[in-house]
Amino acid sequence: MHIPRIYLDQALNCPASIEIHDSQAHHLLNVLRVKPSAPLILFNGAGGEYKAEVSKRHKRHVEVRILDFDTVNRESILSTHLLLGLLKRDQMNQAITRAVELGVSQITPIRSNNVSISPRQEQSRVSSWQQAVQSAAEQSGRTQLARLHPVCSLQDAVSNLEPGLKLVAQPGHPRLSFPGQTNPSAVTLVIGPEGGLSQEELALLAASDFQPFGFGNRTLRAETAPAAFLALIQYLWADH
Repeated sequence: MHIPRIYLDQALNCPASIEIHDSQAHHLLNVLRVKPSAPLILFNGAGGEYKAEVSKRHKRHVEVRILDFDTVNRESILSTHLLLGLLKRDQMNQAITRAVELGVSQITPIRSNNVSISPRQEQSRVSSWQQAVQSAAEQSGRTQLARLHPVCSLQDAVSNLEPGLKLVAQPGHPRLSFPGQTNPSAVTLVIGPEGGLSQEELALLAASDFQPFGFGNRTLRAETAPAAFLALIQYLWADH
């Protein structure tokens, strides 16, 4: 039986009784139509998760009883930071969702030369991106939320990165074999927008020790690339 997982941005304790409001309550009441005694799993991103059950339904909120705490950890051992060029609304949400499902640690939306989204549009979409992070964590069983950084320029993003392997996705470029590469503790991956990265941006990345990385002759859509590259990176250095 599938047990709904709910992210709550609040302190959680065990045992305790709490109320769930807003969008999470709407989902439980009107989409899942949970009934009293229905099991739930709650998490707040601090690690682990809480076993709970519905105690009472109300018109706009749900009373929940927290029963037990599980120290389970489903986070990747590899720290991954995705620098993602701004995409159109649906494509950006898809890319963020898949990246979170595949264990990305941090996401920084990048304002690059070939992006046509205005600053006003950027700000209006931040809440949607954060919701995509939350929903993907709920669905995939993660116990922590990927950190979503504010939108910034590519230059600002690469100037303050943690040490580790640095990769930039380039269409048509062969996959690197990484000879002699020991398992990195951190990987930063840059994926450009639909229009790709400019030559100026590629030169900036090369000067910052980023290595080009691709899937040979195949060119992936911008919203597909994060999932494809992160799956490969996790397979090589983390999830095995």
